Amino acid sequence: STTSSRYTTGVLLFWACLFVLAMSILQASRWSSQAKLLRIQFITFVAVFCLIVINQPIRLIWEYTLYGERREIEAACLNPDIVLPQIWSKVYYSPLNLVEPLRYMKANGLAIYSSPWTRSLGDPIQGRYSIHDGACSGAVTGSAIQTSVGASSVLIKGWAWDRTLSGPPDRIVLANEDHKIIGFGLTGLPAPPDATTVIGAPSDRAGWVAYVLAREAGSRISAFSISQDGSQACS
Repeated sequence: STTSSRYTTGVLLFWACLFVLAMSILQASRWSSQAKLLRIQFITFVAVFCLIVINQPIRLIWEYTLYGERREIEAACLNPDIVLPQIWSKVYYSPLNLVEPLRYMKANGLAIYSSPWTRSLGDPIQGRYSIHDGACSGAVTGSAIQTSVGASSVLIKGWAWDRTLSGPPDRIVLANEDHKIIGFGLTGLPAPPDATTVIGAPSDRAGWVAYVLAREAGSRISAFSISQDGSQACS
């Protein structure tokens, strides 16, 4: 992944050139062989320190700040029949070229489709989960028609809180009035301010986003919070 990233490759190239420049300066200097060796060891240590030690906290901060955006992109890919170039373009320069690879991965259970729940679209929700109310809190906060290539889709947002975990669930399942699964939502986004009174404190992970096909949405959509072991659903 390092050499395939146009950002990381530039950084590595900069440090490599700087290292080569430092080595050439040392070789051309009039210092003794022992002094040159000590300086080479020092420069090598500094280079490794900068590349590894300093990079880790920066990477962790970067991953934390972009966690919500990454989860939103993942949610937009859970149904390959919903083609959202405006979302997919955040991770790939030619988003329409992702359609066939995503459908192939889903058909073969690869990558984000390796978990069985990702392949349960159209299944009755009672056949997949044991429904229990009262163990969760949450609400749907908004919806909007999305500009999709091909079939129209609906963006749905909300927040959810698992009282058993005292934290947000990992995912949401959406069902229509026929109790059939029509989509999945992923948590990881900031919860709206009005959720604080229920949760007890602000949460930057309790918000969720989901995308469903407009033709399957019908007149009523129910959102279910899925338990940690994936066996129970709470509406």
